Amino acid sequence: MRKNDVPGFIRKFPLPVRRRARGATLACALLAASPTATLAQGTQGSATFPVGIREPDYVDPHEGGRHLTLRVFYPAAIRERSATPFVLPFFTKLNLHKDAEAADSDKHPLVVFSHGRGSNGLYYAWFAEFLASHGYIVAALNHYRANTYDSTIAYLANKLWQRPRDVARSISFLLNDPVWGKSIDADRIGVAGHSQGGFTALWVGGAGQSRKVSRLPTRLAQQPDGAGIFAQRAAARRCPGARRA
Repeated sequence: MRKNDVPGFIRKFPLPVRRRARGATLACALLAASPTATLAQGTQGSATFPVGIREPDYVDPHEGGRHLTLRVFYPAAIRERSATPFVLPFFTKLNLHKDAEAADSDKHPLVVFSHGRGSNGLYYAWFAEFLASHGYIVAALNHYRANTYDSTIAYLANKLWQRPRDVARSISFLLNDPVWGKSIDADRIGVAGHSQGGFTALWVGGAGQSRKVSRLPTRLAQQPDGAGIFAQRAAARRCPGARRA
């Protein structure tokens, strides 16, 4: 695929959802965004909710059996002391409850989180917990063939355009799901990410590469986060809501 094809390709991602006519809004957000930024204010002001976590996964029949796993963090109601804590090894001070009851029947904004190269959604549980405690539903996905548990160099380094496809299909899955579809406000959907995931969030939001910075400096290209940093600097002015790290 040629570089010039990228913007059009992104805009033409299939989103087979029944609510397409409502024009769900995609907003760009970087991991370094301030908690006081628009995307992080939530719908409940300063209210803080307990946070539940569920782990749905699905296979997209239109992609030859493409399997995607999600970790969904959401505002929860802990009515029983027997609520099962979700323990994440090597992480401290997380307060998550597995399969907890949803806090209410209201619709909440959705943030889809795109992890860094070769990482996975759970590594960013602390970020998702913060947003969920302030009224957001956060879907942290594991990118297809580009995550900690299942990866190939083709998807890690070359097939980067597959990342926005993962985001699009995750949104479609959640909006059409009989449970999550009732809880998500389809008019308030955002994308956040770290490193290569920050690049993904900007890409989904319509960012492009400036001709003035068309060549990536060698010292930056050799850094693990080079692609994400480059995307942030090159496209920040073209993506509303984007902030520098």
